[in-house]
Amino acid sequence: MNVLLYVPGLLVVLLKTLGLFDSAVHLGIIIVIQIWLGLPFIVPYPRSYLANAFDFSRQFLYKWTVNWRFVPEGVFLSKKFATSLLLGHIGTLALFGLFRWFKEDGGPIYTARRAIANPFRRASLQFPSGDG
Repeated sequence: MNVLLYVPGLLVVLLKTLGLFDSAVHLGIIIVIQIWLGLPFIVPYPRSYLANAFDFSRQFLYKWTVNWRFVPEGVFLSKKFATSLLLGHIGTLALFGLFRWFKEDGGPIYTARRAIANPFRRASLQFPSGDG
């Protein structure tokens, strides 16, 4: 489930530096490697593996937390706290996408349009396009 934390940034870097086509190729390689590494678990128990790989209903134990020790246990274990952390993470990603990651490239919409219009070239305006 940790992959959900870093994939948005990875997608931005791939799209801006490689373009849409090469990004899709790299993502395909990542997916194939993940499936290959998971085969010993997927083959005997495919349903359990897929159901538990991204279990959003799982509740973390307060005794193992380090970063949220200042929050009372009752708050830490509440559904509202978990939802607020998820929404905060998504909101932070959205803010970075709108105001930081794509700022010099004209915004995320223009970057996506460039990537779709020419999928074999990098989508960023920041890098020199000498190689293709």
